[in-house]
Parts: sequence; C-alpha cells; structure tokens
Amino acid sequence: MVNIQEFVRYWVAKEEDTHQKAMAEAYSDAEKSIDVEHSKLLKYLEPESIDGKVFATFNPSVLGFIDDYNSLLAHFKAIEGDIMAYLSLTEGDVSLTNLASKVQRLRRKIEDSEHEARIAVQQALKKSNISVMEAEYSERVQKSYDKRDMIKEQVNPDLEVYSKRLKGANIILTKYN
Repeated sequence: MVNIQEFVRYWVAKEEDTHQKAMAEAYSDAEKSIDVEHSKLLKYLEPESIDGKVFATFNPSVLGFIDDYNSLLAHFKAIEGDIMAYLSLTEGDVSLTNLASKVQRLRRKIEDSEHEARIAVQQALKKSNISVMEAEYSERVQKSYDKRDMIKEQVNPDLEVYSKRLKGANIILTKYN
C-alpha cells in the first residue's frame, strides 16, 4: 500500500492535470505553509526561569497568530484525511484505474451472462416454431438463465463494494478541481 508521501510525490511529479494531482499539490502547499508558520511560531518562544529552572514559554503576542496556525493545521489535516480515505478506497493505489477496471470487469461478466441468455432464447425460437414464453421454459434457456442468475449472485456483492469505493474516491476527488 502506498503511503501519503509516496502518493504526493507520485502526483506532484506528474505532468497531467488530475484531481489526484490537485489534491497532492494542496497537501504539499499546506505542508510548506505549516513549516513556514511553524518557524514563525518558534520566534515567539522566550526563556523563562521558574524556581531556578529554565522553561520555554511563548510571548503573549503569539495568541493572535495561534488561531491562524491552528486553522492552517486543520486544513492540512483535512487534506491528509482525504488522501488517507482515498488510498483506503483504492486499496493503496495512487490512481482509480485498477478500481475502475474491477468494476468494469464485474459489470462485463453480468452483461455477458445476460447476452448469453438472450442468445439462448433466440436460438430456441429459431429451432422451432414456439412462442417466446415456451422458448423461455425450454431446458437450454433455463440452464442459461440459471447460469446468469448464479453469475449475478456471485458478482453483485463485489460489484456493489467496488462501485461504492469508486464512487467514494470520486467524491473525495471532486473537492480538488
């Protein structure tokens, strides 16, 4: 599984403009801003002696600055959370390609089984002069229906999970357009 830093490095280095790149750049920019603000914050530290021991305390004038710093930190944590959620949804993949391929493959399995069932009905109708209802009750068509239903039963749970993951990842990415 890719970690946040690897995700950011991967997308920041990419030439193409994607939502992933925008999210990675937002993270990188926020991280740089925090570093700058953190350095500024350290300038407010002053030594104070209490009972013969020296402690670092902040100058009272830092209070106005702290709110801005905390706001910036919260923004950074929100982006970090989005990246972590995205990576969780994509099973650690930096792009949506594998997840989208899984969804497409599962949909294709169902579509293929439905197509085979339709072909079985058409072939039954061609072989004999019977109604569509009679064709649907023929043994060969019933077997194709059973196969279709079995495939749907096997594939639908995974399709639902991966489709939700893909949708969730896309929802996260739409924040960064």
